[in-house]
Amino acid sequence: VLSISILGLFLTIKQTLKPTHGMWSTNLKIVGFDLPVAVPSLIWMTTTPWIAPLFSGVHIGTTLGTMILKWDHSEKKLNIVCSPCKFSSSTFGKGGLPVEKMTITLMRDKANLIGQVIIDNIAASWSGYLSSNSIVAKIVLPMTPIKEIYNIWPGLIPEVRYASIYGNLSVVASVNLPEGQLEISPKVIDFSVDGLRTGPLLMGGGVCTQERRSKRALLEKSYIARAVVAAEDPNFFKHDGYSIYEFIDFDIANSAKLSNVLNQSSITQKLARIVFTDNDQSPVHKLRELLYVMELERTLSKSRILGLYLNNAPWGADICGAESAAKYYFKVRARHLDVTQAIWL
Repeated sequence: VLSISILGLFLTIKQTLKPTHGMWSTNLKIVGFDLPVAVPSLIWMTTTPWIAPLFSGVHIGTTLGTMILKWDHSEKKLNIVCSPCKFSSSTFGKGGLPVEKMTITLMRDKANLIGQVIIDNIAASWSGYLSSNSIVAKIVLPMTPIKEIYNIWPGLIPEVRYASIYGNLSVVASVNLPEGQLEISPKVIDFSVDGLRTGPLLMGGGVCTQERRSKRALLEKSYIARAVVAAEDPNFFKHDGYSIYEFIDFDIANSAKLSNVLNQSSITQKLARIVFTDNDQSPVHKLRELLYVMELERTLSKSRILGLYLNNAPWGADICGAESAAKYYFKVRARHLDVTQAIWL
């Protein structure tokens, strides 16, 4: 009788969760079987206290990783644990951003949802509304020390162990799932970095050899300097060396409206990449790169950063720096390039 009752309950749940054509759906892994389910129905059932315990231990495959459902009876909330997890981002390129563990808590009052997203010691609160085929949610990360955010990856970002990282970050976001429409309002206060010793490392001028490097800094008003700024970073003298949107726009986002700020790295980022990191565009490398960018922007003038970039930027195979490029292509010194030559380079 008990076996028949359990089977009957399972079939009832299966039928209740069965998605219709066009519904937002996913797969549950139960006793080795993949069961297609409608996500709104799943959320409704896994947050209903008398039935939610039946789903404890159930695995759900997602783009972030496998998520395990755990019902907390004392607080009447659902914990969704992803360990390990990996966020992907179109702006970061390949690799993804791994986290050791992420927990999403979820409580429901009728169609209203509240909870938290917890990674390491960082917690963001969220609230939303559950409709028949979507969730509209608001996520709030309160002012959080940027150092704590970097501490999520101590083994992947070695600079965290010795760099002094200052400043705070807060984020307010609204998201519509499953469409993936996302609006983000970040706020960064007093972000700066110290202790990376970028100054002494740049005393030699960078990565070009002494023979190939210009012994005389190119003035920012030279044609080649003005051409490079116009082509690669028109707001170079106005920004802080980076765009915050580049570091928070994950694949869930509709980034079309951000394309104007994401389509190229700043000159300071490129200098940091050439001298201190490399061309790897994975999220971890982008976060490492940002530390060097912030120290460069704090310790050097914009003119000095631009001059170092011009002296170290690649201009074709084995051509390092504007001086080598000017001599190779036009047989003149870089400061003697005319407007047309500078634009061509």
